Amino acid sequence: MGLLRSLVTAATSALLLGFHDLPLSDAESIGVTQQHRVSLRVFFRAFCPACQWFVGDPLLELVRTEEYRNIIDLTLIPAAGMQEKQDGTITCEAGPLECTGHRWQVCALDKDRGDVVKYLGTIACIEGDESGQVGDWTTKMKNCLTDEERLVVTECFDSRSKDLLVKVRDWRFLGLLQ
Repeated sequence: MGLLRSLVTAATSALLLGFHDLPLSDAESIGVTQQHRVSLRVFFRAFCPACQWFVGDPLLELVRTEEYRNIIDLTLIPAAGMQEKQDGTITCEAGPLECTGHRWQVCALDKDRGDVVKYLGTIACIEGDESGQVGDWTTKMKNCLTDEERLVVTECFDSRSKDLLVKVRDWRFLGLLQ
């Protein structure tokens, strides 16, 4: 287990810090086939300080670099610490604000699922303290989304965010992520 942990740590450091055998420009010019792309799935909790840092700093910087986007398939999953009870209600380890944050975030991800830079930037904004207080969703959405985007995300939140969140959580456990 120690060797595996060391290998994962080294690979993560290499990916995040840019240590690699093949220059990124070479990987881009030869075209990285789907089978050679790195699948990176990030499970996170809304408003968890460590998750806020990771999503808003190293991960956001990583996906802003085109060379890395050309070799990585990133999937964000805002469902860590979430459970669905028998009666269909959703609970989160940190309470209702975390669950509500997950619901807003899954709608932002759904809206921009084809643009990793856009959706990760939106998630980083929602997670950030600069966009407003946790629980002040009107202010957070106003600071992180355009008027048009807010309409789409609000409609999703009101009508299907719980279903999307459960689906994402189920993908996590069933291994059905894209």
